[in-house]
Amino acid sequence: MKVYEERLEATIENYYTLLQLLYLTDYARANHQEHVIGVSYDSMIVCLLKELDKIESQVMELRKDADDIQTGMKDFYLYDYKSTFNSIKSYLMDRDFYNAIEATKKCLESIYSAKTFFHYKPKFYEEGGRSFL
Repeated sequence: MKVYEERLEATIENYYTLLQLLYLTDYARANHQEHVIGVSYDSMIVCLLKELDKIESQVMELRKDADDIQTGMKDFYLYDYKSTFNSIKSYLMDRDFYNAIEATKKCLESIYSAKTFFHYKPKFYEEGGRSFL
């Protein structure tokens, strides 16, 4: 469980790095700048794609860990990652940074729900011989 939590935290940090780079790129583009912090758009897109690939491999490891912790968990919160990653990549290739940001935010929400799930301790109460959440 400890390794899972460490991987989860590292993935969250990488998502925030990706999100910050996306915001910088979108800001530069909106202000008609030729470069993003001294880097061409093409180079920045390559950098963003590499960061996304790193996150994707981390998420695949998290999926394995999640199913080891509780069978079926990967399907609960990581069910649509492949299509989401492909969408983000497509947005980047089209230089649609706004939608890439929105898709990345959705990924972060999903990761946070995974983090919350494993720390959630359900409270049960009994009434009339039956247990309720």
